[in-house]
Amino acid sequence: MPSRASAKGCAIWVGLRARTSLSSTAGPRATDDRLASLAEELVRLKVDVIVAPTSICTGAAKRATSTIPIVFASHADPIGSGHVASLARPGGNATGITIVMSETAGKSLELLKEAVPGLSALPWYGTQPHLPTGRASMRWSARGRALGLQVQAVAVHSATEFASAFPIIVQGHSGGVLVLATPLFIGGAGRLAELAVKHKVPTIFGSREHVEAGGLLSYRP
Repeated sequence: MPSRASAKGCAIWVGLRARTSLSSTAGPRATDDRLASLAEELVRLKVDVIVAPTSICTGAAKRATSTIPIVFASHADPIGSGHVASLARPGGNATGITIVMSETAGKSLELLKEAVPGLSALPWYGTQPHLPTGRASMRWSARGRALGLQVQAVAVHSATEFASAFPIIVQGHSGGVLVLATPLFIGGAGRLAELAVKHKVPTIFGSREHVEAGGLLSYRP
């Protein structure tokens, strides 16, 4: 599924038997309640399969059903989130494609450190309540320590907080920031790139949309 679907149709699933699709016009701003409502509606329709574009959508679908097959198009950390047992043998009712964010974010740290040799502290921005935890968080912290970086997670709740986030980075002398590839941040690619340039903060993003909008770096397999 193309990245445009992740940016504009976070709540899209397709039901084969019903031959219908449901989408949230809220796109990247879709709330957990809205996603849950859409997932539950598909379960009531008794569809054959649920296609979830992102990790967040997968979570909503998993909470709605343990029997209807779920196929995720792009998942950050399916094992760490508990959505699958393993990549080789997912088990349960979910499977799909992962971007292995626990690994790719570590590579992003290396690339930004190489581009900004004096970097010593690096906040990474994720969306609350969907900040990666467990294996992903521990791996990023370990990779940061190996690179001499103090890595810290910062939760952003909505696009209205973008403007206030960058002055805090400047005041904290972080020297750079890692922005995860979530629907909220992909949808706000232009604004985030604009703020990074305005405040002269070296930034690495998780999707090419940010660089196309004027950002410094991006890394994603």
